[in-house]
Amino acid sequence: MWTEFMDMHSGGGTKCYYDQIYIEGTAYEAMQDFVKIFNRDPGNTTCDTCGEDFSISTYASLEDSYYYNSYFFQKNGQVSLDKHYGREKLIGNHIIIYKNQVDMIASMGIENYIKKINGLV
Repeated sequence: MWTEFMDMHSGGGTKCYYDQIYIEGTAYEAMQDFVKIFNRDPGNTTCDTCGEDFSISTYASLEDSYYYNSYFFQKNGQVSLDKHYGREKLIGNHIIIYKNQVDMIASMGIENYIKKINGLV
């Protein structure tokens, strides 16, 4: 099971570095992990006029997700996120976080994790 957090910014900046964040687990588990990693409640509404901060969806697999079925993958013909990107890679303005990575990312801080996977550390 995978949970997608889509930042609902409407032209403004993203709230947690990424347009879409995928965390392995049920919506309940992933929301707890989201708070651990980003120190932010994904169910929050920062602006009453704008609405919820994130749209939260669940999928049986990454392959079922919105992003996998988006233009990016149709254009490039990718078959599997794991096969082509590995477990610690960013995909455009998206991040995939496996269950076994949550505590490590939370302990090192998301900023340091981003530097690590981009080869800046």
